[in-house]
Amino acid sequence: MTETTPHIPTLETERLTLRAPAARDLAAYRAFYAASDLTTGGYRGNRTEAEITAILDEDRAHWATKGFGMFMLRLKGGSDVIGGAGLAHPDGWPSRELTWWLMPA
Repeated sequence: MTETTPHIPTLETERLTLRAPAARDLAAYRAFYAASDLTTGGYRGNRTEAEITAILDEDRAHWATKGFGMFMLRLKGGSDVIGGAGLAHPDGWPSRELTWWLMPA
């Protein structure tokens, strides 16, 4: 998937911009998983660099393979990613789910 993905909409609310995940979001994924104190589940911390990169790659590819997926969240006018939210249907999972994560304050 390229850095430009025109088929994925960018959504704006009064306070947020939601955009497609991109390679440049790897630092935000690293920061989130470094801060996570969960020990089990999809958002658990203590991940390797390879695992974090694979998660971002899966989030990016999900749009191409399924036509929907995660959005990166940032405050309108800001540049820092504050989290992610969207619909996911991982391979082998029985149904779609609404998923989200937020950077710790």
